[in-house]
Amino acid sequence: MSRRRFVQTAVAAAGLGLLPAGAFALQYTPRPSPEKWAILYGSRYGSARDAAVWIAEGLGGIAHVFDAKEKPDAAGFDHWIIGGGIYYGGVDQALTEWIAAHRETLASRTRAVFVVAGSAGTPGAEEYVAHLAEACGSTPRWKVAFPGRVTRRLLSPADDQTLEGFYRSTHQPYEDYDRLTRKMAFEFGDLIHRESTTAVAAPPPTSAHP
Repeated sequence: MSRRRFVQTAVAAAGLGLLPAGAFALQYTPRPSPEKWAILYGSRYGSARDAAVWIAEGLGGIAHVFDAKEKPDAAGFDHWIIGGGIYYGGVDQALTEWIAAHRETLASRTRAVFVVAGSAGTPGAEEYVAHLAEACGSTPRWKVAFPGRVTRRLLSPADDQTLEGFYRSTHQPYEDYDRLTRKMAFEFGDLIHRESTTAVAAPPPTSAHP
């Protein structure tokens, strides 16, 4: 099974249970949307990928989920949620390159951005979020920095060495941690779903002076 098919199946299976015969997971939506939503993530070790899948669940299954390495067509969707893990002060290179290639389209279609960072909750993390929104040429309504995780045995030798040096310099223990939860990402997706649905459903204001 390909990684993309596995991710698609995981989104649907986790939130929808059994799928109709012959259906692709993300094509089966319990809350069909008149507009097309997509989530794009850049992830080196899986934390941003998991956040993207959980956000999709919170959206009610209406969004396609893409790895930036898949290079989807930005023009094929009405609404984008863009996010990635933070590495050495920036997001993954594949995500950076995709955003640069589609910036003109993303400027009017980016609805939300997110980052996954060990520094979540600090001004530095908020700067990463702002930089990502700026890279998309957009001022998205929804923005968030999720806390990250580290699993040392998954890291490349170079990344492991870099992190070890950082923790040594700050006199902190360097060990595995996981502060990212499904609940926080799901709630972010649910917030977007509720508020975007309300905005569409709300009737236009009537003039007091017809």
